[in-house]
Amino acid sequence: MTEKNEPLVRLLAVEARPPSLQDNTGDLDRLLRALAPLAPGRPLQVPFSRLAAVARAFRRATFQGWAVANDLGHGVEVVDFLGGQPVVLPAVALDLGTTHLEAALVDLLSGRELGRDTEVNGQIEQGADILARIHFACRPQADGRPGIGELQQRVVASINRLVRRLAAAAGLEASAIRAMSVSGNTTMVHFLLGLDTFHLCREPYIPQVNAPLPVPAADLGLDLHPASPVWFMPGVGAYFGGDLISGIVAAGLDRARETCMLIDVGTNAEVVLGNRDWLIACAGAAGPALEGGVARMGMR
Repeated sequence: MTEKNEPLVRLLAVEARPPSLQDNTGDLDRLLRALAPLAPGRPLQVPFSRLAAVARAFRRATFQGWAVANDLGHGVEVVDFLGGQPVVLPAVALDLGTTHLEAALVDLLSGRELGRDTEVNGQIEQGADILARIHFACRPQADGRPGIGELQQRVVASINRLVRRLAAAAGLEASAIRAMSVSGNTTMVHFLLGLDTFHLCREPYIPQVNAPLPVPAADLGLDLHPASPVWFMPGVGAYFGGDLISGIVAAGLDRARETCMLIDVGTNAEVVLGNRDWLIACAGAAGPALEGGVARMGMR
């Protein structure tokens, strides 16, 4: 179930024997038993928030149909059950930019792109650059709470507007979207997760997390299916985030024989030099955020 290039969410065909007086196995136990051969050696569970919904859907489908499974790397979560195979299994790939957000709606069944759109990042009112927003995030607001809550709410609202437009253009409800992948710099990811950014711009520039685990969309207030996993491209450090890793992978720099250079010119600037044997990155936020904000990272 963990083959290379498999999607984060998959449909798994299930045909289980219905219960009887001779077999009184519980509905969810029956479902997990039927799915076990499809995920050998992997922890397989139904998360608490989805117990009732999955059990109800499994019985309504008379114990046959398609399990919706989130493959989270460390285990597999069964989050829904469908009586028939859907025509599309939509997901969103999000570029979490400092100034703009860009997203593509894709079908995980076919790999086809269903739409693409952009949205201004609503956080811009709290600062045009990363450093201004970091300071805002740490400052107490009128209600006494730090500004990180305001920044998180604004970026979530921006993402929701973008997702709703994408879904509507494809003739779908936003709640039909089953997964989201996020590529953003370390600070933007911290803002979305509501994490403390105080130390990101202070030596030795240590983030609270480089590789967050997937988060259910409902926990972030995103207008997707509530059990949709929101997966974050991992970063390396405070100024070497998942957006730069995404660029390296997309450009094939990590597989190149010859030495190449990748330059990401955006609100924040990053430069990567290297090939498949070595990579060196110099990254720092543009403008005033360059104050204490440049780091050199080596990767092998």
